[in-house]
Amino acid sequence: MSGRLLDGEDSTSESVEEESSKFDASSGTEEAPQKVDREYEKALARSESRAIFRLKIVLLFVLISVAVAVAVYAHKYAADVQEEEFYNTFQSHGTKLVSGFYEDSFQKLQAMESLSSSVTYLFRDETWPFVTIPDSANFFRPFLALSSAASIRFLPIVGDRQRLQWEEHVLNQQHWIQDAVVEDRSPTATPTDAPSSLPSIATSSQPTTSTSTEPTSMTNSSLPPSGEPKPTSDLLPTTDNNTNRRRRTQYFELDETIRISPYIKSHVGVDTSPGVWTPVWQYSPVVVDNNYYINFNQLVDEQFQLDFPILTEKKNAVIARAESYQQGLDFQSTRDLEFTQEVLRIGGYGTYEAGEPIGFLHYPVFQSSSSRDKVVAILTATVYWKSYFQNILPETAQGIICVVENEDQQFTYKIDGNDATFMGNADLHDPRYDEFEIAAEYKAFQDSDGGEDSTFNRIYTGVPVDESRLNYRIRVYPSQEMADLFLTDEPVVYAIVVAGVMLVAVLVFGVYDWYVEMRQRKVRTVALQSNAIVSSLFPKQVKDKLYGDNDTPTNSKKDAFRRTGKPGSARSLEFPEQSSPGNNGERKAAPIADFFPSATVLFMDIAGFTAWSSSREPSQVFILLETMFSTFDKLALRRRVFKVETIGDCYLAVCGLPEPCEKHALNMVAFARDCLEKTSVLAHQLIPTLGPETGELTVRIGIHSGPITAGVLRGDRARFQLFGDTVNTCSRIESTGKAGCIQCSEECSEQLRAWGKGSWLRKREDKIQAKGKGEMQTYWIMPKGAATVRSGSASTVWMDTSLDGMEEGMKEMNAAKYMLDSSLRESGRDEEDEEAETPATPHIDLYADFNYDILLKSLKAIVAKRNMSKKSASKRLTRTLSGIWQGDAPTSGNAIAASCLDEVVEFIELPGDGDQPIEEWENAAVEIPNKVKDQLQEYCRKIASMYKEDNPFHNFEHASHVTQSSAKLLSRIVSIRDSETFGLAADPLTQFAVIFSSMIHDVDHRGVPNFILAKEDPSMAVHFQHQAIAEQNSVELAWELLMEPRFAALRHTIYMDGIEQQRFRNLVVNCLLATDIFDKDLKAMRENRWHKAFHLTSDEEDLRVQSNRKATIVIEHIIQASDVSHTMQHWHVYQKWNQRLFNEMYKAFVEGRSETDPTGGWYKGELWFFDNYVIPLAKKLEECQVFGVSSDEYLLYAKANRAEWKNKGEEIVQGYADRLKQLLKYQHQEEEKSG
Repeated sequence: MSGRLLDGEDSTSESVEEESSKFDASSGTEEAPQKVDREYEKALARSESRAIFRLKIVLLFVLISVAVAVAVYAHKYAADVQEEEFYNTFQSHGTKLVSGFYEDSFQKLQAMESLSSSVTYLFRDETWPFVTIPDSANFFRPFLALSSAASIRFLPIVGDRQRLQWEEHVLNQQHWIQDAVVEDRSPTATPTDAPSSLPSIATSSQPTTSTSTEPTSMTNSSLPPSGEPKPTSDLLPTTDNNTNRRRRTQYFELDETIRISPYIKSHVGVDTSPGVWTPVWQYSPVVVDNNYYINFNQLVDEQFQLDFPILTEKKNAVIARAESYQQGLDFQSTRDLEFTQEVLRIGGYGTYEAGEPIGFLHYPVFQSSSSRDKVVAILTATVYWKSYFQNILPETAQGIICVVENEDQQFTYKIDGNDATFMGNADLHDPRYDEFEIAAEYKAFQDSDGGEDSTFNRIYTGVPVDESRLNYRIRVYPSQEMADLFLTDEPVVYAIVVAGVMLVAVLVFGVYDWYVEMRQRKVRTVALQSNAIVSSLFPKQVKDKLYGDNDTPTNSKKDAFRRTGKPGSARSLEFPEQSSPGNNGERKAAPIADFFPSATVLFMDIAGFTAWSSSREPSQVFILLETMFSTFDKLALRRRVFKVETIGDCYLAVCGLPEPCEKHALNMVAFARDCLEKTSVLAHQLIPTLGPETGELTVRIGIHSGPITAGVLRGDRARFQLFGDTVNTCSRIESTGKAGCIQCSEECSEQLRAWGKGSWLRKREDKIQAKGKGEMQTYWIMPKGAATVRSGSASTVWMDTSLDGMEEGMKEMNAAKYMLDSSLRESGRDEEDEEAETPATPHIDLYADFNYDILLKSLKAIVAKRNMSKKSASKRLTRTLSGIWQGDAPTSGNAIAASCLDEVVEFIELPGDGDQPIEEWENAAVEIPNKVKDQLQEYCRKIASMYKEDNPFHNFEHASHVTQSSAKLLSRIVSIRDSETFGLAADPLTQFAVIFSSMIHDVDHRGVPNFILAKEDPSMAVHFQHQAIAEQNSVELAWELLMEPRFAALRHTIYMDGIEQQRFRNLVVNCLLATDIFDKDLKAMRENRWHKAFHLTSDEEDLRVQSNRKATIVIEHIIQASDVSHTMQHWHVYQKWNQRLFNEMYKAFVEGRSETDPTGGWYKGELWFFDNYVIPLAKKLEECQVFGVSSDEYLLYAKANRAEWKNKGEEIVQGYADRLKQLLKYQHQEEEKSG
């Protein structure tokens, strides 16, 4: 910017001079005053330009300086805030940690004081040391909780002359550990942890006799370690043999896991040293698998030997030197480590890592609480040093370092929230944070008098802690981890952001200055031109008056467009503020509305959508609409077309507003051609997902140009809307168009011709009748890359629908091959109903892949449920039921009955899990192996190839339609969660079997009924016992194909064993034979079974049998309803398949296979079929109460189609016949020409 300003300082004045000179040259001779004025204006302009330039330079320098200063200040301020927050937070956490340390120490000592007093009081009348704390687990539990100790040990002091009595006391009172084990386990342990039985223990302190024989072995927990002296009779105190025998017998009667040795022990076995002993008598919690420490003489420990005189003579408490245990140093160290780990685990302190400090708090127990002159026992609390620092700081406190030191010990912890982590046996804090140190001494806690100036505001009143053991000191520091949480890069970011904002401000200033400069140049140029013109016409005085009187601002560019009235311009409909009766006289803002003299509107409708959607699930309908409309939106954005709204399957768009565009008609037509082309592509891409008939969908488009009123209609859910005759006319043009065609009005065609696109137009031969407009001449717009014929769904746009036009098209498509087979299947469409127009059958693989997708989804459900089932994939049926197979199912296709009729059962037993919730396996992510997928796809394509595609009706396209209908009905069953579905919703194998049966139900169908087939192929009729010939043939062929070795992986995925295979086979057979609706025996059996299931109830019959019978009936009705689902869907769907069935029957008549012309009885036959089969079947679907709204939908469509057929059927049948006769005539003529 600076360079531009420096180089162009006088650019403004020079340009002004050049522009002025242009007008001066035309003014001829000038008077002196005018020349002086011009020179003065030029000099003034140059002077102002220089001043402005200098001001800009100064302002630029100031902005840059301010940016640098603000960035530096922001960085310093943010850094200071972080450092202060870091310091304050650490001080707060450190002080809280020290206070918590004091509080925890106080709690531990107070707890031990209370425990000591309780023990003294408990045994105030007893003889020491022969005492045992009753119910020790519950006795110690509150003191453990209060002191946060891992364990508490009770050590009576045994004198030299008391040892024999002590060991006798141990034998008599050893039951305490059993009681303690039960108490310790009862609140928390699971039943599997408790011993199965506990021996009865005498509660007396006197020896008991027993007749039990002495065992030959002892548990490891009660004997000294391997290689150490074992207790023998030689080591027993002197007494009679009977006493020894009783003592040993009682000892061995205890449970091995909790037996206590009666002898005072040391590290090497029985302690034989003379003097005083302090055996560990009772402790909590009890380590069941390690009783080694019970009756262990604690005085053998060197550290305890130093502490013992302080406890007994000075009568002070002792905080022992911290100890740690290592693995593998020696046998004793390993035992101590294992015992400590188990104690900490039971106490809830987690896993003890070797080397961590463990503290011991020794507290004296006095014989009398009043005199406290004699110490009779020691209480020892095992303290996990890390517990001093746990549960003190909040979770947000991270990285606090605490160093604990004694005379010759140092160890370090890192505190993170409520937890403390041992770092090592040394001072491991970061020296960089020495200045942050917060120190505290243990003795300060005991010296506190509770005053405000004291370090600790509570007074300890228990036994004094010996001064020689109060050398512990803690020091608290922050760590780099904590610093990283506070001292971040935010100051730098703030500085960069501030600098960036200021830089952007400078750039904005430069851009704004450039824009203003350019604008000013234009304004000055116009002003100079106007001034020159006015000056040349008027004297100076008159000019000044004109300028002084003209206070009206110049019109904007938008106002200029409104005045011109050119195409694409807009005139504002400005209304004054008015009061209305509904707003109590208050003024209301003027409406937001504009009038656009010329714009183009488009209405686009999906042709065939209503019929298509009647056979689809709601989710499939929305998949189609979302896919197509989102694509249209992208095309509209590219073509500068404004999408107004969608109404159902209708898409409304406009071009030329709200943004004016001169080429609005051209853009809209290009958009319509894009949509027409893209619809065909999308429809075929969606075939595997939405079904083959999706490929038949196309769009019907109407376009009109004219004036439009547009604006925002305020109120609830206000939106931009179009009004006027142009919109209504466009709607009429669309509704009178044809599927796959773009129809436009005369006005739109004129716009296209104006832009040189008249070649896109083709005049429609007949005029349309538009409501309120009368006759209108319209034009077809050629689609992209199309001359006359469009391959796709509807009849071609340019091909005449008359017979001559059809003949011409058929010549191009090879009439000899086209006639009678494909022509009979596709002929007879109602050209007057564009939604009934359908294209030729897509490639057979599209139908096969569609069936593959549906079957794959159902197969995944089978695998998902099988994977999540806790039981076996199938259960052997043990009950014998009437009509049900027994034993193992056949494992190959050769071990089946000679006729499928022999396999039809009254009901099929489904798995016994009922209508369990299926969300778990229904939504589970399951991956089917590629090998299985390939086999399933190959099977579907092979089945498709086994259909006779020259059948107009019984072909694979119809089978795919049946598959789609059965899948829809099954989805309704699965979606019902709260009603009874007889086990169908919870059995994916049954669902797969129904869909599988739908796909194969017409395999190798010959295009004639069974009674004609029996005449044409007598051997087949005999083989299938003259019943359901075509249906049994389909089962046999499809099953033999499935049993081929190449489909082994597929079979093993469908069923896991012979039982599942047999159930799958029964389902397929029952389903396919149910499609023979004219066999009297099968029909009678089904009717009887229906009446028995839904109208008769038997208390004697098992409920499971009743449910299975209903399920079997529902399965058969699904396949029956799907087979004739076209009669219970939209009228156009019914018309399509009804015509194809008529063509098939007529084809058989023409070929001489049938003796009856179907034309004569087709009308009444359809009415009979509706009354006696379709509508009763739809009512049964409703009566089953397992299909939700689908049953209502089917019944409504069936009744509507029946009424429509009654009114139009005779005319329609005659149209069928006439069309086929014309086609046959044309075929005959072609054969004569070629022959």
